[in-house]
Amino acid sequence: MEITTKQFQDKIQNQDYQSFTQTVKMTKSLAQSKIAAAVQTSCEQLSEACDSGYLAQGILDFQGLNFPVTCSIQMSLINLPWVDSAKVSHFLDADEKRTLHAYLVTDCEWINVSHLRIDEVAQDPSNLMDCQQSIVEMITANLKQAMDNQEQAAQASEDQK
Repeated sequence: MEITTKQFQDKIQNQDYQSFTQTVKMTKSLAQSKIAAAVQTSCEQLSEACDSGYLAQGILDFQGLNFPVTCSIQMSLINLPWVDSAKVSHFLDADEKRTLHAYLVTDCEWINVSHLRIDEVAQDPSNLMDCQQSIVEMITANLKQAMDNQEQAAQASEDQK
């Protein structure tokens, strides 16, 4: 699906897109089956939206961990989250037509210093169904990284006492 930078920014600003949200109950064991089921549903919804010509995002809201984590699969022109869509014009010409890509956007205070990680998952969002396993692996790695970072910070805090 191709779109100009201006069209992309207008669609985000005007909320002219489809958004699908799922709550995923998670424990520290990071059950692959739960992540895989949520990813499959998101990929199906996003592929259908893309095939119908819609800009879309799938949001996975992970609950049950010691901290909030949201992983979104977003269709975008470059690796910036939708909340920063106004900045896309800093990198691309407003009238430049480009192909949408799909990105995994992980939003969590423990993922890294910026609290945000963005990974490209597909160069063509209509092929998301073929990328499910790699998305599951990315989400699992990101959740594990956030848990490790949070545990290290808690341990450092304990050591200072």
